[in-house]
Amino acid sequence: MEYEVVIIGGGPIGCAVARDIAAAGCRVLVVEEHPRIGDPLRCSGLISSRTLQLSRVSTNVVLHKLTGARVHAPGGEVLELYGNRVYALAVDREAFDRDLAAQAAAAGAEIMCGMRAEDINLVPGGVQVKLRQRGTRGKIEKISSFLVIGADGYRSSVARKFGILPQGEKVPLYAAEVELPGSEGQIVDIFLGNQIAPGWFGWVIPTGRGTARVGIGADRCPYQYFQQLVINNPEVFQGMQIVRCTSGYVPVGFYDRTYGPHTMLVGDAAGHVKPISGGGLYLGLIAAEICAAVA
Repeated sequence: MEYEVVIIGGGPIGCAVARDIAAAGCRVLVVEEHPRIGDPLRCSGLISSRTLQLSRVSTNVVLHKLTGARVHAPGGEVLELYGNRVYALAVDREAFDRDLAAQAAAAGAEIMCGMRAEDINLVPGGVQVKLRQRGTRGKIEKISSFLVIGADGYRSSVARKFGILPQGEKVPLYAAEVELPGSEGQIVDIFLGNQIAPGWFGWVIPTGRGTARVGIGADRCPYQYFQQLVINNPEVFQGMQIVRCTSGYVPVGFYDRTYGPHTMLVGDAAGHVKPISGGGLYLGLIAAEICAAVA
């Protein structure tokens, strides 16, 4: 099978690139290794109104509007930062991702879920991508394309294949979606300190209806610091029940380049992440527009 562009990774950034390239009339394939777009969850789902507008995703994905933050300092002091407007939105990330995938499909992109890129090789005039159904030893399917775009996250197989590797740190994260009595407010809690979250921070993001997203990033052992955060702050976490957990990394280093022969990287695969907060959607969506224009 032949395409003009193959995008490895069906997350929001990959689908945004696919949407824009397909809208220009190109034949585009998105390859997503997981069976469903938006699963597993890899993000806190806290975005700005500007990010939502840039994504062109429906406002129906908004779960909760947030108007301020409580910053918990290492010594126990709490700095309260409030405003008279909405500063951030907690969104349903699965619905957010699926909306972008639907936009890509409506523009003409083909999306193939449950398939893994086993190998990528340069061939005359482009690349050949070998696909196999994830978790099986089934038949290899060969795809030809002029361009391959790696939108497959921090551990990008496209980046590794072509030797495009990050030159800086990565921050390990551990996070959970929880039921949390009393979390109906509109304030995000931020926890700072080397004894609490060395090298990064912890967070509680209310998502409405007594639910929240709790997480921590640390330069080592984030799960242990997550447990300590919950135990040491009973006034915040009393009655908390974990619904599901996730873990991952945030790339906070620089890349010498994010491209190669017939190859481009975008999103987390290219380090398009805000180094202070770890947020990748806004920068990733801007990069997606640029990537699509260049492609």
